[in-house]
Amino acid sequence: MASYKNLWRSDHLDVCVLILASLLYPLSACATSFDCAKAFSTVEKLICSNDELSRLDSELAVSYKQALAASRNIRETKTSEKEWLRVARGICSDVTCLKEAYQKRIRDLKSTDLIGEYYLFDKPDSPLFCKTFTNNLNEFRNIDFDTCDATLSPKYPQFSRPHWEEIPLDLELAKKIIIGDLKGKTKKAIDEPWEAWLKDTESARAAGEVKMWRTRLDLLGNGELETLVRIDHGVRQDACEPPLKRPFCSYIDGKTYMLAAPNPMYIRSFNLNSFLRGGDIIYDSISKHYYLLNWSRCPAGGAGMPVPIIGATASVDVSTYYEYGIAIDCSIDWLPTGRYGKPLRQDTH
Repeated sequence: MASYKNLWRSDHLDVCVLILASLLYPLSACATSFDCAKAFSTVEKLICSNDELSRLDSELAVSYKQALAASRNIRETKTSEKEWLRVARGICSDVTCLKEAYQKRIRDLKSTDLIGEYYLFDKPDSPLFCKTFTNNLNEFRNIDFDTCDATLSPKYPQFSRPHWEEIPLDLELAKKIIIGDLKGKTKKAIDEPWEAWLKDTESARAAGEVKMWRTRLDLLGNGELETLVRIDHGVRQDACEPPLKRPFCSYIDGKTYMLAAPNPMYIRSFNLNSFLRGGDIIYDSISKHYYLLNWSRCPAGGAGMPVPIIGATASVDVSTYYEYGIAIDCSIDWLPTGRYGKPLRQDTH
Protein backbone atom coordinates (compact mmCIF):
# COMPACT_ATOMS: atom_id res chain seq x y z
CA MET A 1 0.00 0.00 0.00
CA ALA A 2 1.14 3.53 -0.69
CA SER A 3 0.76 4.63 2.94
CA TYR A 4 2.82 1.68 4.13
CA LYS A 5 5.62 2.54 1.71
CA ASN A 6 5.74 6.10 2.99
CA LEU A 7 5.48 4.96 6.59
CA TRP A 8 8.33 2.47 6.69
CA ARG A 9 10.63 4.42 4.37
CA SER A 10 11.16 6.80 7.27
CA ASP A 11 12.45 6.00 10.73
CA HIS A 12 10.18 8.65 12.21
CA LEU A 13 6.47 8.77 12.91
CA ASP A 14 4.45 11.09 10.75
CA VAL A 15 1.98 12.07 13.45
CA CYS A 16 -1.05 13.85 12.12
CA VAL A 17 -3.85 15.37 14.15
CA LEU A 18 -7.00 15.23 12.07
CA ILE A 19 -9.25 18.26 12.42
CA LEU A 20 -11.18 18.17 9.15
CA ALA A 21 -14.10 15.91 8.41
CA SER A 22 -14.09 13.95 5.21
CA LEU A 23 -17.12 13.86 2.98
CA LEU A 24 -16.56 10.16 2.48
CA TYR A 25 -15.97 8.96 6.07
CA PRO A 26 -15.57 10.40 9.57
CA LEU A 27 -11.95 11.04 10.52
CA SER A 28 -10.50 10.12 13.88
CA ALA A 29 -9.16 12.77 16.23
CA CYS A 30 -6.27 10.46 17.11
CA ALA A 31 -2.86 10.32 15.46
CA THR A 32 -2.01 7.64 12.93
CA SER A 33 1.31 6.67 11.42
CA PHE A 34 0.28 7.93 7.98
CA ASP A 35 -1.52 10.94 6.54
CA CYS A 36 -5.24 10.20 6.70
CA ALA A 37 -5.91 12.94 4.17
CA LYS A 38 -4.27 10.61 1.66
CA ALA A 39 -6.02 7.45 2.84
CA PHE A 40 -7.04 5.42 -0.17
CA SER A 41 -7.78 1.80 0.67
CA THR A 42 -10.69 0.44 2.72
CA VAL A 43 -8.28 -0.59 5.48
CA GLU A 44 -6.72 2.88 5.70
CA LYS A 45 -10.13 4.54 5.79
CA LEU A 46 -11.26 2.22 8.57
CA ILE A 47 -8.15 3.07 10.59
CA CYS A 48 -8.66 6.80 10.12
CA SER A 49 -12.33 6.64 11.10
CA ASN A 50 -11.79 4.76 14.37
CA ASP A 51 -9.99 6.25 17.37
CA GLU A 52 -8.82 2.90 18.76
CA LEU A 53 -7.49 1.72 15.40
CA SER A 54 -5.68 5.03 14.93
CA ARG A 55 -4.07 4.61 18.34
CA LEU A 56 -3.11 1.02 17.56
CA ASP A 57 -1.63 2.07 14.23
CA SER A 58 0.60 4.63 15.94
CA GLU A 59 1.54 2.15 18.67
CA LEU A 60 2.47 -0.41 16.06
CA ALA A 61 4.68 2.08 14.24
CA VAL A 62 6.57 2.72 17.50
CA SER A 63 6.87 -1.00 18.23
CA TYR A 64 8.12 -1.62 14.69
CA LYS A 65 10.75 1.11 14.99
CA GLN A 66 11.95 -0.40 18.27
CA ALA A 67 11.99 -3.90 16.75
CA LEU A 68 14.10 -2.63 13.86
CA ALA A 69 16.58 -1.08 16.26
CA ALA A 70 16.90 -4.34 18.21
CA SER A 71 16.78 -6.69 15.24
CA ARG A 72 19.72 -8.91 14.35
CA ASN A 73 18.26 -9.27 10.86
CA ILE A 74 16.78 -5.96 9.71
CA ARG A 75 15.93 -7.24 6.26
CA GLU A 76 13.93 -10.13 7.70
CA THR A 77 12.12 -7.82 10.13
CA LYS A 78 11.15 -5.49 7.28
CA THR A 79 9.99 -8.39 5.13
CA SER A 80 7.93 -9.80 7.98
CA GLU A 81 6.23 -6.43 8.51
CA LYS A 82 5.44 -6.00 4.83
CA GLU A 83 3.96 -9.46 4.66
CA TRP A 84 1.94 -8.81 7.80
CA LEU A 85 0.43 -5.78 6.08
CA ARG A 86 -0.42 -7.87 3.04
CA VAL A 87 -1.50 -11.13 4.67
CA ALA A 88 -2.89 -10.28 8.12
CA ARG A 89 -3.98 -6.65 7.85
CA GLY A 90 -4.74 -6.60 4.14
CA ILE A 91 -7.49 -9.21 4.32
CA CYS A 92 -9.49 -7.31 6.97
CA SER A 93 -12.70 -5.59 6.00
CA ASP A 94 -14.05 -4.59 9.40
CA VAL A 95 -12.93 -2.93 12.63
CA THR A 96 -12.90 -6.12 14.72
CA CYS A 97 -10.58 -7.93 12.32
CA LEU A 98 -8.20 -4.96 12.22
CA LYS A 99 -8.12 -4.63 16.01
CA GLU A 100 -7.21 -8.29 16.41
CA ALA A 101 -4.56 -8.07 13.69
CA TYR A 102 -2.96 -4.97 15.21
CA GLN A 103 -3.03 -6.23 18.78
CA LYS A 104 -1.44 -9.52 17.78
CA ARG A 105 1.24 -7.83 15.68
CA ILE A 106 2.12 -5.42 18.50
CA ARG A 107 2.49 -8.35 20.91
CA ASP A 108 4.69 -10.14 18.42
CA LEU A 109 6.96 -7.14 17.86
CA LYS A 110 7.35 -6.62 21.60
CA SER A 111 8.25 -10.28 22.10
CA THR A 112 11.78 -11.51 21.55
CA ASP A 113 13.18 -14.65 19.99
CA LEU A 114 10.03 -15.46 18.03
CA ILE A 115 10.87 -18.38 15.78
CA GLY A 116 7.72 -18.57 13.70
CA GLU A 117 3.96 -18.45 13.56
CA TYR A 118 1.08 -20.87 13.14
CA TYR A 119 -1.22 -19.87 10.28
CA LEU A 120 -4.73 -21.28 10.12
CA PHE A 121 -5.92 -22.57 6.77
CA ASP A 122 -9.59 -23.27 7.38
CA LYS A 123 -12.81 -23.76 5.46
CA PRO A 124 -16.23 -22.11 5.82
CA ASP A 125 -17.52 -25.05 7.85
CA SER A 126 -14.41 -25.51 10.01
CA PRO A 127 -15.18 -25.84 13.74
CA LEU A 128 -14.27 -23.05 16.16
CA PHE A 129 -11.64 -25.41 17.59
CA CYS A 130 -9.41 -24.70 14.56
CA LYS A 131 -9.10 -20.99 15.32
CA THR A 132 -8.86 -21.41 19.08
CA PHE A 133 -6.25 -24.16 18.88
CA THR A 134 -4.20 -22.07 16.44
CA ASN A 135 -4.27 -19.28 19.04
CA ASN A 136 -3.12 -21.80 21.62
CA LEU A 137 -0.16 -22.84 19.46
CA ASN A 138 0.78 -19.20 18.84
CA GLU A 139 1.26 -18.76 22.58
CA PHE A 140 4.50 -20.69 21.99
CA ARG A 141 5.96 -18.98 18.93
CA ASN A 142 9.36 -18.98 20.62
CA ILE A 143 9.36 -22.79 20.54
CA ASP A 144 10.24 -24.52 17.29
CA PHE A 145 7.73 -26.83 15.63
CA ASP A 146 10.17 -29.71 16.17
CA THR A 147 10.12 -29.35 19.94
CA CYS A 148 8.50 -32.37 21.61
CA ASP A 149 5.59 -32.03 22.03
CA ALA A 150 2.98 -29.36 21.23
CA THR A 151 2.25 -27.43 24.41
CA LEU A 152 -1.20 -26.62 25.78
CA SER A 153 -1.47 -23.11 27.20
CA PRO A 154 -3.22 -22.43 30.54
CA LYS A 155 -5.02 -19.63 28.68
CA TYR A 156 -7.03 -22.38 26.97
CA PRO A 157 -7.99 -24.77 29.79
CA GLN A 158 -10.63 -26.38 27.57
CA PHE A 159 -7.91 -28.35 25.77
CA SER A 160 -6.51 -31.59 27.15
CA ARG A 161 -5.05 -34.89 26.01
CA PRO A 162 -6.55 -38.23 27.06
CA HIS A 163 -4.79 -40.35 29.64
CA TRP A 164 -2.66 -42.99 27.91
CA GLU A 165 -1.76 -46.15 29.84
CA GLU A 166 1.47 -47.89 28.80
CA ILE A 167 1.01 -51.52 27.80
CA PRO A 168 3.56 -54.21 26.77
CA LEU A 169 4.77 -54.02 23.17
CA ASP A 170 2.78 -56.49 21.05
CA LEU A 171 4.35 -57.03 17.62
CA GLU A 172 1.19 -58.54 16.14
CA LEU A 173 -0.73 -55.45 17.17
CA ALA A 174 2.13 -53.23 16.02
CA LYS A 175 1.87 -54.79 12.57
CA LYS A 176 -1.82 -53.86 12.36
CA ILE A 177 -1.05 -50.29 13.43
CA ILE A 178 1.72 -49.90 10.87
CA ILE A 179 -0.11 -51.52 7.98
CA GLY A 180 -3.60 -50.30 8.83
CA ASP A 181 -6.60 -52.20 7.56
CA LEU A 182 -5.33 -55.50 6.13
CA LYS A 183 -8.49 -56.37 4.23
CA GLY A 184 -7.97 -56.53 0.47
CA LYS A 185 -4.20 -55.96 0.64
CA THR A 186 -1.75 -58.27 -1.13
CA LYS A 187 0.92 -60.15 0.75
CA LYS A 188 3.54 -57.86 -0.78
CA ALA A 189 1.65 -54.73 0.30
CA ILE A 190 1.66 -56.08 3.84
CA ASP A 191 5.11 -57.64 4.10
CA GLU A 192 7.24 -54.86 2.57
CA PRO A 193 6.27 -52.01 4.94
CA TRP A 194 6.24 -54.34 7.92
CA GLU A 195 9.73 -55.69 7.21
CA ALA A 196 10.97 -52.14 6.65
CA TRP A 197 9.52 -51.10 10.02
CA LEU A 198 11.14 -54.05 11.80
CA LYS A 199 14.49 -53.10 10.30
CA ASP A 200 14.15 -49.38 11.08
CA THR A 201 13.14 -49.99 14.69
CA GLU A 202 15.50 -52.87 15.48
CA SER A 203 17.87 -50.83 17.63
CA ALA A 204 15.05 -48.86 19.27
CA ARG A 205 13.19 -52.06 20.15
CA ALA A 206 16.34 -53.59 21.61
CA ALA A 207 16.77 -50.47 23.76
CA GLY A 208 13.16 -50.56 24.91
CA GLU A 209 12.37 -47.26 23.16
CA VAL A 210 9.44 -48.55 21.10
CA LYS A 211 6.42 -48.19 23.36
CA MET A 212 2.72 -48.91 23.16
CA TRP A 213 -0.08 -47.01 24.90
CA ARG A 214 -3.82 -47.56 25.34
CA THR A 215 -6.76 -45.30 26.12
CA ARG A 216 -10.55 -45.56 26.17
CA LEU A 217 -12.69 -42.62 25.13
CA ASP A 218 -16.00 -41.66 23.58
CA LEU A 219 -14.60 -40.61 20.23
CA LEU A 220 -17.99 -40.33 18.54
CA GLY A 221 -19.72 -38.60 21.43
CA ASN A 222 -22.51 -41.20 21.50
CA GLY A 223 -21.94 -42.42 25.05
CA GLU A 224 -20.03 -45.53 23.96
CA LEU A 225 -16.32 -46.06 24.55
CA GLU A 226 -13.79 -47.02 21.91
CA THR A 227 -10.38 -48.48 22.75
CA LEU A 228 -7.45 -46.84 20.98
CA VAL A 229 -3.81 -47.88 20.93
CA ARG A 230 -0.87 -45.60 20.11
CA ILE A 231 2.58 -46.78 19.13
CA ASP A 232 5.72 -44.73 19.70
CA HIS A 233 8.21 -45.95 17.12
CA GLY A 234 11.27 -44.59 18.90
CA VAL A 235 12.63 -43.46 15.52
CA ARG A 236 11.59 -40.93 12.86
CA GLN A 237 8.73 -42.26 10.74
CA ASP A 238 7.79 -39.41 8.36
CA ALA A 239 7.99 -39.50 4.59
CA CYS A 240 10.49 -36.68 4.10
CA GLU A 241 12.80 -36.85 1.12
CA PRO A 242 15.62 -36.70 1.93
CA PRO A 243 14.96 -38.03 5.45
CA LEU A 244 15.24 -35.35 8.11
CA LYS A 245 17.61 -35.99 11.00
CA ARG A 246 15.39 -34.90 13.86
CA PRO A 247 14.58 -36.48 17.22
CA PHE A 248 11.57 -38.73 17.68
CA CYS A 249 8.54 -37.08 19.28
CA SER A 250 5.75 -39.14 20.80
CA TYR A 251 2.66 -37.26 19.66
CA ILE A 252 4.17 -35.88 16.46
CA ASP A 253 5.61 -39.19 15.23
CA GLY A 254 3.31 -41.71 16.87
CA LYS A 255 0.35 -43.43 15.23
CA THR A 256 -3.03 -44.45 16.62
CA TYR A 257 -5.18 -47.50 15.92
CA MET A 258 -8.71 -48.40 17.01
CA LEU A 259 -8.54 -51.75 18.77
CA ALA A 260 -12.11 -52.20 19.96
CA ALA A 261 -15.49 -50.50 19.53
CA PRO A 262 -19.17 -51.37 20.13
CA ASN A 263 -19.64 -51.51 16.35
CA PRO A 264 -17.00 -53.40 14.29
CA MET A 265 -17.68 -51.01 11.41
CA TYR A 266 -16.14 -48.19 13.45
CA ILE A 267 -12.87 -50.09 13.72
CA ARG A 268 -12.43 -50.51 9.97
CA SER A 269 -13.51 -46.96 9.09
CA PHE A 270 -11.06 -45.50 11.61
CA ASN A 271 -8.08 -47.68 10.69
CA LEU A 272 -8.61 -47.41 6.95
CA ASN A 273 -7.02 -43.96 6.66
CA SER A 274 -3.42 -44.43 7.72
CA PHE A 275 -2.35 -40.84 6.90
CA LEU A 276 -4.88 -39.17 9.20
CA ARG A 277 -4.33 -41.53 12.14
CA GLY A 278 -1.72 -39.31 13.74
CA GLY A 279 -0.45 -39.85 17.25
CA ASP A 280 -2.17 -36.88 18.88
CA ILE A 281 -5.72 -36.46 20.16
CA ILE A 282 -7.03 -33.26 21.75
CA TYR A 283 -10.26 -32.97 23.73
CA ASP A 284 -12.17 -29.68 23.65
CA SER A 285 -14.41 -29.37 26.71
CA ILE A 286 -16.37 -26.51 25.13
CA SER A 287 -17.55 -28.47 22.11
CA LYS A 288 -17.24 -31.76 24.06
CA HIS A 289 -15.47 -33.22 21.07
CA TYR A 290 -12.23 -35.09 20.34
CA TYR A 291 -10.03 -33.94 17.46
CA LEU A 292 -7.36 -36.02 15.72
CA LEU A 293 -4.09 -34.21 15.00
CA ASN A 294 -1.63 -35.37 12.39
CA TRP A 295 1.68 -33.47 12.61
CA SER A 296 3.89 -33.35 9.51
CA ARG A 297 7.45 -32.04 9.73
CA CYS A 298 8.40 -32.41 6.08
CA PRO A 299 9.12 -29.26 4.05
CA ALA A 300 6.72 -30.55 1.39
CA GLY A 301 4.06 -31.50 3.91
CA GLY A 302 4.86 -35.22 4.02
CA ALA A 303 1.84 -36.26 1.96
CA GLY A 304 2.00 -33.88 -0.96
CA MET A 305 0.31 -30.94 0.77
CA PRO A 306 1.79 -27.76 -0.78
CA VAL A 307 2.65 -25.96 2.45
CA PRO A 308 5.73 -24.22 0.96
CA ILE A 309 3.45 -22.06 -1.22
CA ILE A 310 3.02 -19.65 1.69
CA GLY A 311 6.51 -20.24 3.08
CA ALA A 312 5.46 -22.91 5.57
CA THR A 313 7.84 -25.72 6.45
CA ALA A 314 5.47 -27.98 8.40
CA SER A 315 1.77 -28.41 9.13
CA VAL A 316 -0.87 -29.90 11.39
CA ASP A 317 -4.03 -31.52 10.00
CA VAL A 318 -7.01 -31.32 12.35
CA SER A 319 -9.59 -34.03 11.69
CA THR A 320 -12.86 -35.35 13.04
CA TYR A 321 -13.78 -39.03 13.19
CA TYR A 322 -17.27 -39.94 12.05
CA GLU A 323 -18.90 -43.35 11.91
CA TYR A 324 -17.84 -43.80 8.31
CA GLY A 325 -14.35 -42.36 8.36
CA ILE A 326 -12.08 -39.41 9.13
CA ALA A 327 -12.53 -35.96 7.58
CA ILE A 328 -10.10 -33.03 7.68
CA ASP A 329 -11.53 -29.93 9.38
CA CYS A 330 -8.61 -27.58 8.78
CA SER A 331 -4.84 -27.32 8.48
CA ILE A 332 -2.52 -25.23 10.62
CA ASP A 333 0.76 -24.33 8.92
CA TRP A 334 4.03 -23.47 10.65
CA LEU A 335 5.74 -20.45 9.07
CA PRO A 336 9.25 -19.61 10.29
CA THR A 337 9.61 -15.89 11.03
CA GLY A 338 9.92 -13.76 7.90
CA ARG A 339 9.04 -16.56 5.48
CA TYR A 340 5.57 -15.56 4.33
CA GLY A 341 5.09 -16.61 0.73
CA LYS A 342 2.62 -15.79 -1.99
CA PRO A 343 0.08 -16.49 -3.20
CA LEU A 344 -1.89 -17.81 -0.24
CA ARG A 345 -2.50 -21.53 -0.44
CA GLN A 346 -5.83 -22.59 -1.84
CA ASP A 347 -7.99 -25.33 -0.36
CA THR A 348 -6.70 -28.69 -1.57
CA HIS A 349 -8.74 -30.92 0.73
